[in-house]
Amino acid sequence: MKRWRRYPRPALVLPYHFAVAAAPVTTGDTAWGGLVLLWPGSHPPELSQHEHDVIDVFCRYTGLLLQRAADRGRPVLPGAEPRVLPPYRSYTPCPGEAMAAADFAERLPGGCCALDLDGRISFITTAAAELVGTEIPDLLGAFLPEALPWLDVPVFEDCYRSAVVSRQTTSFTARRPPDRWLSFQFHPNASGVSVRIAPALTVPAEDSPETQRAAASATPSRAADLHHLLHLAATLTEAVGVQDVVDRVPRQIMPAFGIQALALMTAEEGRLRIIGYRGYTTELIDRFDAAP
Repeated sequence: MKRWRRYPRPALVLPYHFAVAAAPVTTGDTAWGGLVLLWPGSHPPELSQHEHDVIDVFCRYTGLLLQRAADRGRPVLPGAEPRVLPPYRSYTPCPGEAMAAADFAERLPGGCCALDLDGRISFITTAAAELVGTEIPDLLGAFLPEALPWLDVPVFEDCYRSAVVSRQTTSFTARRPPDRWLSFQFHPNASGVSVRIAPALTVPAEDSPETQRAAASATPSRAADLHHLLHLAATLTEAVGVQDVVDRVPRQIMPAFGIQALALMTAEEGRLRIIGYRGYTTELIDRFDAAP
């Protein structure tokens, strides 16, 4: 199986601990698509021989089936929406078991809640609601940072994504205004994420990164604000000429800052030369090109 690795762009998209395998689905010179498999971070860095054989057989037979369907005039086409399978569950608890599980969670010290794979709260205990300072009806079904604006910070999003992708425990601390620090521990599996919420055992110093992030959460910002700039730095390492720079800089800079128009210029013999632009009319660019 051919491996594909390109750093640092994959690390910018998914900077988490996980394993992935990709293989083409082909018949002869025809490429039908590809198979991509994702494993938690606990998976070994290399495929076992059994995994390699299963992937190879699947891709070969899938390619033959797609070729046969196309030859019969009934090609397999993608649907309008991807098919998403429900999380696997070994069994569905009866109402009595569900109530016993809820009572068990209520007796635990601190608080806890359950997030589905979309990050929405499917269950929360009374103690957890009291710790975050919101009523249970206002939390159920809500995305946690939407219900609690003081959690709308990059560290929450990063920890949640890391838990879902790597299937490994992550944690962080956050300040519930005005001055109460809480600890959040994410325990993931294939069906969602269990979150333990408790008062933080230690309070970060005033000049610590945690405190600075909490102060910044008064005007929420997302990690995506820097996402385009990080991608720009990564893609520029692959640029082989001026035209590559001209093509790639506007694509990353403009969404990052909400720019409507941008021009790249260089100085030649005391005059400005416009080497690339987006959003301006040709007439306007011609007026300023070669200006002193």
